[in-house]
Amino acid sequence: MTLADYERRKFDLVALLRDHPPDAARRAEHAELLTSLAEDRFNLVTAGRFNRGKSSLMNALLGTERLPIGIMPLTSVITSVHYGSTERATLYFHGTSLFMDVKLDELARYITETGNPGNREGVEHVEIEIPAELLRRGFRFIDTPGLGSSIAANTRTTQNFLRQADAFLVVTSFDSALSDDELAILQRAMTANARIFLAINKSDLMNEVDRAAVLDHVSCEIKARLGVEIPIFSLSARAAMDARRAKNEMAWVTSGVPELRRTLMEFQIVDKNRCFLHNMATKIGAYFAREDDRAALAQVNAIIDGYEGVAPAGDRATFNAIDGGGPASDCEICVTVVAEVFDAIVHLQARLGHDHASREALAERGCLCPSHAWQFENIAGPLAVAVGLAGLVETQANRLDATGRDPTHRICPVCASAARAEHRKNEEIAGSIEIHGISALNGLSRICLLHLPGLIAAVPEKLRPMLVGIEVSRMQRLVEDMRRFALKREGAQHHAVSAEEAVSAHAAITLLAGDPHAFPPQIRGKIEMIKPEG
Repeated sequence: MTLADYERRKFDLVALLRDHPPDAARRAEHAELLTSLAEDRFNLVTAGRFNRGKSSLMNALLGTERLPIGIMPLTSVITSVHYGSTERATLYFHGTSLFMDVKLDELARYITETGNPGNREGVEHVEIEIPAELLRRGFRFIDTPGLGSSIAANTRTTQNFLRQADAFLVVTSFDSALSDDELAILQRAMTANARIFLAINKSDLMNEVDRAAVLDHVSCEIKARLGVEIPIFSLSARAAMDARRAKNEMAWVTSGVPELRRTLMEFQIVDKNRCFLHNMATKIGAYFAREDDRAALAQVNAIIDGYEGVAPAGDRATFNAIDGGGPASDCEICVTVVAEVFDAIVHLQARLGHDHASREALAERGCLCPSHAWQFENIAGPLAVAVGLAGLVETQANRLDATGRDPTHRICPVCASAARAEHRKNEEIAGSIEIHGISALNGLSRICLLHLPGLIAAVPEKLRPMLVGIEVSRMQRLVEDMRRFALKREGAQHHAVSAEEAVSAHAAITLLAGDPHAFPPQIRGKIEMIKPEG
């Protein structure tokens, strides 16, 4: 199973609750179940001394370089990193509900001893948002520099974050591995009853023999001092970032970061998510059992049945970890067609107002289509409509009088302009894809379903599977955004809605129907051969 498989099963439980609206007596319990489902996330608490490369490691795990590196946080400031459509940092202050958004490169001004001595600004914690795909699926990094500090250890905020931990990642380094205060951090983490992982960074500083000696020493020290064995990972965050920049997959694998990333995802899927899913299924099952709804109980069991929590075999998304962040842009073919429609109507208005031949030509053709007739009125105004279309109405009246039948042929000149614009844009996109390949496809906006068939036909046949695959992936992403939006709204988690989730409903309509100002789909196929006027 993958994280996407897990989410589908969770959304199936949400749909089951939604399809069984409660009576007044059960409304609060029903809402509480939805809230629990909406609050689902994986909290990974990270800790380690300054200069261990913790921020570099988090950047490597996320596939970004936007987290600040090389700054000394205040011991009292907790930093959480979660998904956001656009990157930003928000500061929260002690004893107040005030907050302030700052740029990531301005954080040192507020969370270092140099920029904010003694924390005179009263910063309590910082929330960083970046559009990294690992975070979008529920991962949340919580950096608690006060975890091993006597200053912050007793604060309510730190204790609150410790209780929320699903796992701890403690970071040390090969140049001076596992100091006494890092052992103290491990001891504190053990009290939270969560899974612990230890990463020894900067493996590139030592040869293989010395690395093996350090790993053996650390393992023995932990077992002797703490009485437990914990997973230990030898890695180089710097080598991982260099590999990502160079798109060198072999170097990425040998950096050791993929193994840690895969293990964390396996733990999330196999242990945390499976436990959460079964706990929620138990609660929802009990809810329907009290209603004696056997059909709903059977559906709950069917949703959970077969969820084995098997992690994905590969981890090839790292080089493109920030992908598709931000609200989806409009279909660029729609944008081109709408601009062409506007220009065509403006020019038609000008011709009809000053050129008798143009008025006669429009009357002979039949009419503007309904959509473009209304756009014509909005753009032209009453006087231009009266001057430009009087002859058209007169011609239609004469035809009706002569034949007794509907006189309207509806061969719309604006639709003809729109069709030509679509054709030109398809050729332009297809040419770019043929030259630039996957990079052009990645840069393409989501194409609406009205325009997608024409674009597929325009693209060389060998490239069509890639185009289709990317569009399918984007549509599946939109489905996830819509379901997350609905769950967060129903589960009273409005504050957690991302920008792309907030606009997902509108994005779905534009995907299915295109822009309403583009030419109407019902007349396609009738207008491609119409030549432009003039």
